[in-house]
Amino acid sequence: MEEKKGLEIKKEQETLPTTSTESDSRNMGIWGDKENFVNAQRMAQALASGTMVPKDYQGNIGNCLIALDMADRLKMSPFAVMQSLYLVNGRPSWSAQFITTVINKSGRFRRPLSFEVTGKGKDLACIAWTEDLEGNKIESIEITIKMAEDEGWINKNGSKWKTMPEQMIRYRAASFFGKLHCPDLIMGVYAEDEVKSFTEPSGKTNDKVPNPFAKTPPDAVVEVVDTEYTEAKQEDIFKAYGED
Repeated sequence: MEEKKGLEIKKEQETLPTTSTESDSRNMGIWGDKENFVNAQRMAQALASGTMVPKDYQGNIGNCLIALDMADRLKMSPFAVMQSLYLVNGRPSWSAQFITTVINKSGRFRRPLSFEVTGKGKDLACIAWTEDLEGNKIESIEITIKMAEDEGWINKNGSKWKTMPEQMIRYRAASFFGKLHCPDLIMGVYAEDEVKSFTEPSGKTNDKVPNPFAKTPPDAVVEVVDTEYTEAKQEDIFKAYGED
């Protein structure tokens, strides 16, 4: 009888509804509680010590933590995220190929992202499109060469728009599609070419362009992990988040 009663109690505990605190902790990923953060910090240390990760992450535990957080949110390999998340003049940016991959693997659309390209030369234009799960066609805004000229994308130093316009116009259409229809997937991070396009020739960031990390939410604070981790620093971090 006692054994049966014990099994019933255990079953009841397993079926108890998740509390709001537990749900919030999971939603915040590696920033949800101390245990998650400590485990992620250990993984970041391991990744930062590797030589196969991109240079922006070698020896930089803070950058590795951010990559781990994004990988957790996207349910992707941290290594895949690191290979596709670049720092351009201090701004995080996705590769355009990665944005397309994330959209295609999201499960939100019936078919892979396609591109409708029309015209040639200065009349070149492109729309990225796909279908939702109900079969409705969903499109990006139309990207044109005139838009690229007016926005100054073509004349930036190192720009590929002059030599690879059909490729670049597809990349930009994919990025605009992501920001319009599934911004949560790219988490407010610009495509690499976009970041380059609104960076001044001197290397200084154009203040007229909004920085997606200008007001960083508590669950994505970058600066708190830029230095070597200590137990004292961990306590300061969680005090700032209101943790006990």
